[in-house]
Amino acid sequence: MRATGQNRVIFSSDTGVIYPERAFIVNTIPVRIIHTGTQPTVAVAYPLHECDADWSLVGVGSRAFQRQACKLGLFRLAMVLITLIATWMLTRTYFQTYLKSDQLKRVFDVVPQAIVATKAPATKCGIDKQCPENYYAFRIISGAANVVGPSMCFEDKIIMSSVKNNIGRGLNIALLNGSTGEVVKTGFFDMYSGDIKLLLKFLENIEAGTLMLLATFDDPATKLNVEARKIFTDMGSSFASKLGFRDNWIFVGGKGLKSKSPFEEHLKNEKQSNKYDGWPEVLEMEGCIPRKMG
Repeated sequence: MRATGQNRVIFSSDTGVIYPERAFIVNTIPVRIIHTGTQPTVAVAYPLHECDADWSLVGVGSRAFQRQACKLGLFRLAMVLITLIATWMLTRTYFQTYLKSDQLKRVFDVVPQAIVATKAPATKCGIDKQCPENYYAFRIISGAANVVGPSMCFEDKIIMSSVKNNIGRGLNIALLNGSTGEVVKTGFFDMYSGDIKLLLKFLENIEAGTLMLLATFDDPATKLNVEARKIFTDMGSSFASKLGFRDNWIFVGGKGLKSKSPFEEHLKNEKQSNKYDGWPEVLEMEGCIPRKMG
């Protein structure tokens, strides 16, 4: 029988006492002899390796020993393995997400450029098409019942609207220089309870080549007399002579126009077809006016 051994100590977690220990290898079988102060106690088949420092003795003075067999060391090894696996999985997930994000970023970096490349250029007054050279872009929207006032846009500038505080019930009119597109004057005239003389004064001495943009709000016709209707007719209107109570009317005309204007819309106030209670629906018109329309 061949035996080798070395002196060590072992710590009891139950008693808090350090005991002398003698470990032997007898015929390749590990043997421990632990001195508890009274008599040595023998424990067989404990593995002897670098984990020995973590062993602890329980039940001193009896034959019950807790053979932990490097339980703490194995636990640490397991924790290291779990940590490595978790780190690998997190790293793998991160790089997959990063790659996907990078691919999406590349896609979204390209898409807006494609959209910008195919997007039509902005038009004046937001109309559907670009106007040719020597044409003016315009948009006119009539009033809605007696609630929302009309608006007029000319060459990308709002010339009459509720925001500009230059519109009102009745007829809303803007006169512009047909050669330069500059606004000459604007005005609104109450045709329900107002004075028709104010409208006639506004329409006096209009120079040839002057453009007129007109939109109604609420009632445009109760006070409108024959003289005023003729002025509008001479400027190219087809509906001025027929305009009635609470009709909706939008019109672009010109002083000295030799034919009827192509820019005019009219809706009759009829109970069976009115969109609102007592008023027809809103009218909207847009287009390109030639300079010095004639």
